[in-house]
Amino acid sequence: MSPDMITAGGVAESSQPRSTPYDGDELLLVRYRVPEAVRTFSVITSPRPPEDLLLNVEMSFENQVVYMRAVEVDISTEGETPQEALQGLVGGIKEWLEFLREEEPELAAGLEEQRRYVSLLRYSPDTWFKSVHII
Repeated sequence: MSPDMITAGGVAESSQPRSTPYDGDELLLVRYRVPEAVRTFSVITSPRPPEDLLLNVEMSFENQVVYMRAVEVDISTEGETPQEALQGLVGGIKEWLEFLREEEPELAAGLEEQRRYVSLLRYSPDTWFKSVHII
């Protein structure tokens, strides 16, 4: 095998092999070097929404219950774990924004500004949030 040949497992032999006496009691020393390589991976990611559409979340813990609230759309949820509460929050936000998009209801003046967050539905829910504040 030549030193440039790569063996199974991606390891190249660094010295020329030669006949070595071996009777079972001696150790056979072979040196290997790992070839330097650059590995690249392609990962599909969701584009991030514009900064002015990102939501802030308030989170609190009380009596072994996790509470979360998306401040800008005033949607709250609770769960036994942060993951469960976040899952409920995303579901609640999604339902509210889909309702605003599909039904186009008349909203009170204080709620009208929430209509702009409907465009978050074009993005993956894991990109909707700007920050989490523990209160």
